[in-house]
Amino acid sequence: MDLLLALLPPVVMLVLVFWTKRTLLSLGVGAVVAALILTDYSIFESAQLIGTSALGNFVEATETGYAMSSSVYNMTFIVLLAIMSIYININGGARQFGRFAARHVKSRRSAQVVALVVGLLTFIDDTFSTQVTGQVAKNLTDAHGVSRAKLAYLVDTTSAPMAAIVPLSSWFAYILSALVAAGLAGASLFTVTQMVPMYFYPLIAIAIVTITVVTNVEWGPMLQAQVESLQNDDPAKMAETYDVEDNNKQTMWHLIVPVVTLVFVTFGLFLWSGYTSLVDQQLPVTIIDMLGEGSIGQALAIASAISLGITVVMGIPQKHSKEQWLAGLQVGLKNGLSVVLILVFAWTTSALIRDLEVGQQLALFLNDMQMPSLFIPVILLLLSSFISFATGTSWGTMAIMFPVAVGLASGQESLALMYLAAVLSGAVFGDHNSIISDTTILSSSGSGCQNQAHFQTQLPYGLVGLGMSVIAYFVLALTGQLLIAWTVVILGLGIFYFVAKRQSIQAGLINEYENVVGAQVEA
Repeated sequence: MDLLLALLPPVVMLVLVFWTKRTLLSLGVGAVVAALILTDYSIFESAQLIGTSALGNFVEATETGYAMSSSVYNMTFIVLLAIMSIYININGGARQFGRFAARHVKSRRSAQVVALVVGLLTFIDDTFSTQVTGQVAKNLTDAHGVSRAKLAYLVDTTSAPMAAIVPLSSWFAYILSALVAAGLAGASLFTVTQMVPMYFYPLIAIAIVTITVVTNVEWGPMLQAQVESLQNDDPAKMAETYDVEDNNKQTMWHLIVPVVTLVFVTFGLFLWSGYTSLVDQQLPVTIIDMLGEGSIGQALAIASAISLGITVVMGIPQKHSKEQWLAGLQVGLKNGLSVVLILVFAWTTSALIRDLEVGQQLALFLNDMQMPSLFIPVILLLLSSFISFATGTSWGTMAIMFPVAVGLASGQESLALMYLAAVLSGAVFGDHNSIISDTTILSSSGSGCQNQAHFQTQLPYGLVGLGMSVIAYFVLALTGQLLIAWTVVILGLGIFYFVAKRQSIQAGLINEYENVVGAQVEA
């Protein structure tokens, strides 16, 4: 298949996203274009292919027949968590937690710091992080005028980028297995850890979001979203809340207990599923292997069911009417299923685009090119970024590009680690910014933000991080000195801060003196 033809569906989809601002329409058209190309423009076969691809999100073929797809666990988790969120509101937990936090968190900056810290601490899995962070931080950030777009950006940036760099995460386990599959001799946990300082994009992404939080500055479309939010006009905010009147039985524990239960039960079940899988296969049991073998989707589904049950039980003493429970269930189902619908569209489109083998064709193109080693890390970064952005899958991108990176290194370990780090950085960029990425969709839903608004306000920050990463990999390849590369990155972050600060002052978001160390002035 011609490479340019294979690139058509993601290009059409992205153009429609920006032109129409309608996510489902854009995803649907992308799926149709991909299916038409795959079936030589047969309308009947295209419809059949789209239906089969969509059905694959629920049922998958096995050696013995058919079984429920692992995606069903994620969909179950999303719906149950959406219902739990509404019931927490009915119980008054979110309201009381917001009031408690308001007495201790006094500023917009502090509210964002709380969201940032929660996101950084829930690093075990990106899907898990998006939902927990949004659930905990929504009411707090609302109380201090933080836009839902900014919250979604905070949630998204502390999910996949953070999971990619912390050893005790599902990502680390996958990266290690992908390195072994790519043929990297002697790949181990130490090997992956050595690569972390060269993960420029995820580290830069976390640095940028931290700068915006600590200094209260914004840039680009996010600046406009924040100004509108402070004017009590947040168009990105989803209508999602269902509350009841205050009563003396409502406490913040109606939020804290279900969420803490969700965290610990998920973590425990995830490790347990990994442990039992290793024992069944009679393999050595280590933490990393348990993370690699564990079923995070199943753990999330079971944990959310338990947490929902606890939420209901805790609400019984308040004697809510049957109508209130049923109305809350209706709103929760509507919210959860709307997210599932977007995910099914995104997964279907992503699968069809992957069937076009865009990544494989680009990898072959790179292998056939004769280029100086000086440019290889940058080319690997950009190709991986495009593949991940177009397909919405970071792990699939790594599976395609890791063997290419190992082959280009020609047995030189130092080069291999640099090339592999460039691939991972590009894969994280796509996962972080693609509109068909799970984490992009779940970050917006978990934050109560319109998916389109989240995508368009976050992407400029992502592109800034990608630009810095390009320069960093070029400097690293040129000098061979990681310290020099990071010095250039820090200089770039400084330039970003001063530009964002100037724009924020001009927009009236902050005043000229707010960012002096120790200043307490808040916009």
